Amino acid sequence: MISQAGSLDLTDCDKEPIHIPGSIQPHGLLVVLNADTLRVSQMAGNTLNLLGKEMAELLGEPLEAVVGAELRDALVSLEAESHEPLYLGSLHLPGRKMTRLDVTRHYRNGLLILEFEPSATSTMSATEAIGHVRRILVSWEAAGTLQELYDVSCQSLRALTGFDRVMLYRFLEDDTGVVIAEHKADDLDALVNHHYPASDIPKQARALYLKNPIRLVADVGYKPAQLVPPVDPVSGAQLDMSECILRSVSPIHVQYLKNLNVAASMSISIIVDGRLWGLVSCHHTSARFVPYELRETCRLLGRILSQMIKALQDAARSAQSERLTAARERLLRNLANVDSVENGVAEYLKDMQQLVQADGAALIRHGKLSQTGRTPSEDQTRELVQWLLDNTRSPIFATSSLSNDHESAKAYSTQASGLLAAVIAHSGPFVLLWFRAEHVETINWAGNPHKPIEPGGEPGQLTPRKSFEDWKETVRNKAKPWSESEIECARLFGRAVHEMRTQHILTEMNLQLQKTLAVRQALADNK
Repeated sequence: MISQAGSLDLTDCDKEPIHIPGSIQPHGLLVVLNADTLRVSQMAGNTLNLLGKEMAELLGEPLEAVVGAELRDALVSLEAESHEPLYLGSLHLPGRKMTRLDVTRHYRNGLLILEFEPSATSTMSATEAIGHVRRILVSWEAAGTLQELYDVSCQSLRALTGFDRVMLYRFLEDDTGVVIAEHKADDLDALVNHHYPASDIPKQARALYLKNPIRLVADVGYKPAQLVPPVDPVSGAQLDMSECILRSVSPIHVQYLKNLNVAASMSISIIVDGRLWGLVSCHHTSARFVPYELRETCRLLGRILSQMIKALQDAARSAQSERLTAARERLLRNLANVDSVENGVAEYLKDMQQLVQADGAALIRHGKLSQTGRTPSEDQTRELVQWLLDNTRSPIFATSSLSNDHESAKAYSTQASGLLAAVIAHSGPFVLLWFRAEHVETINWAGNPHKPIEPGGEPGQLTPRKSFEDWKETVRNKAKPWSESEIECARLFGRAVHEMRTQHILTEMNLQLQKTLAVRQALADNK
């Protein structure tokens, strides 16, 4: 939308009701029935071509008018009322013996939703198909690193589906995305390492990718088949098509694909720990229909790829955690042999810096400051510690962009754009700090990320950007992010130092108490 000031409101991209488009892609047929009466309440698609009947003949009629009495019983006999489309098979409908249709079924808000798509004649047997999938999995299992897995998965999925380009697109923490691997036709420009703004895949679209792991747009130039009637004749509600395979695509997304010179697309969701980690994005330069059985194979492979990515990520985190644990324990053993924990940390400050691969480290205790490596100046470090004590009660603080939290940190972002701090004690104070220097990065954007959408031809209308030419942006005031394992290591190290310090204090107090009691006893004996 366009505000009164004339600026574009990107949040409206997140408000587009893409789950209730009121239409489907026209290569298939959608039939909506009341789940109790099994009478047709709404339809969309070319019924004459697929069923041999005009839509007006079927609306309001019982299910057997659409599929016949025999198939009616088969379609409704299953007890599971799943919200996820359930494949019911490739069927011949009455009077259409030359046409086979793939049929899926799911329930939504008291409605039974059937979807029909033309079946494709398979060119390979089930045994051959299983063997092909097995070869793909063997190649994936041979990958020794995540990047190798990313690369080989794009290559094998392109060979399987026949798309001109297959990319692995990963969502970053700020919801922007980056192409981390691709396999493509030789005449296409490379998109690997290109970044895309978060608005290219709005929030509600990402939510639907979780519900629909496979999403096909067989022909970007299609004319939507409208739902008839447009609202439920009983409830007056628009049909929620969140789980519908044939759900029509957002006009903004259609134009986006056209601007990319994409004529057909398919996406496979990569879901890790219940979150949308990324997408396998397939593009073709001409219309391309992917049959249901091949899409189901891709869905299975997408689930396996998700599990393999998680396994390799977990293994990498575990290996890093083990290395950090060993280094932390060595450092703590050294500190256990000193008379003063504060002085011991100062003595081993260089080891503390290397504990989490920091560029510099600092320790402040009882007003005394110790520093090593690349750090802010003494005055800047003291001011930073005071800001930290004033603004957080947590024992641990971590950021890869300190100036975003603390404006004054811009003055020393070259030395310390990243900060990891453990507050041992506010009184004193006793604070450990690790610094990471600025990591200047040039990001290749696919088009200007600050103009992801443009005004449309009508007031209030939005259209996606038309240019995807390389747009470079230099990012400053940011450091290499601290990993979860590094943050946890700092937290545990800080807690251990706190416990050692507390134990030293208690030991000193106990010794002092024993001395006091001894003196008193000596005075009493002299009397």
